[in-house]
Amino acid sequence: MTKRLFFAGTSILVLTLAVHLYAQTGKLYWQVWWLDIPMHYFGGIGAGFFGLWFASLLGVLPRTGDASSTLWGVEIRFPQGVPRWWSLLWTLIAVAIIGIGWEMLEVFLLAYFDKPIPFGYIEDTLKDLVMDTLGATTAWAAFHRVQWQAWLLRVAH
Repeated sequence: MTKRLFFAGTSILVLTLAVHLYAQTGKLYWQVWWLDIPMHYFGGIGAGFFGLWFASLLGVLPRTGDASSTLWGVEIRFPQGVPRWWSLLWTLIAVAIIGIGWEMLEVFLLAYFDKPIPFGYIEDTLKDLVMDTLGATTAWAAFHRVQWQAWLLRVAH
């Protein structure tokens, strides 16, 4: 499961990065005003899968359907399996770190190249973060739909 989450996150982010680089070199962001919206949405999906992957590496998501896991040497028991919000929390933490980091990178690059902050930048940044969050929530929903039900069935038996 850990490998699948890593592969899903990596595949989506590599594809999104490839489209981003193509859009940057072709100046498509200035020609197609809405292109930024799906880019952040798919980036959010990739970040969400990475959050779940990281949680799986830490052992805070069950790997085999067990009702307990170990985090830094401390056993964690999950009654009735892990609550759904626990995995959603990891996707939202990951997308917050990556999304806010990306927006900070944009500001630093504007400052480095001595360019003024464009009009409407704050609104655009908020829209970007919302789209990142929607993408991460989609990743969580896909994870829950595919993997979670299998875990709950194994934990219940």
